[in-house]
Amino acid sequence: MEFGKPLLVEYDQRTNQGEGKSKTTSKKKEEEISGAAAIIRRLRESTGENRIQFAEHVGIPVRTIDDWENGRRVPPDYIPRMIAYQLELEKLKAEILEAKQAEAMEILCKDQNFI
Repeated sequence: MEFGKPLLVEYDQRTNQGEGKSKTTSKKKEEEISGAAAIIRRLRESTGENRIQFAEHVGIPVRTIDDWENGRRVPPDYIPRMIAYQLELEKLKAEILEAKQAEAMEILCKDQNFI
């Protein structure tokens, strides 16, 4: 399960792509919408949650998530980054907790052998 960083790098590449080239405003807007929609959708899918669960998870209204994923609106640049960081932090916390639990279980097993 991949979370934040790979998707964030992809988002940065998409939003910086084509800088300095002349494009029509509507074409730029279409690319921005489709790039942001794909990133938001992939972030949500990386969690295995549906839109309702994901909206509750990240604290953003369901309608807003739906609008972003369907290209009706574009999230501010910081939103995909914020969500990616949140998911990455949660992943790291889970890994640390799992390691601490494994360590505690190992200590407990060793202690029981001495009894």
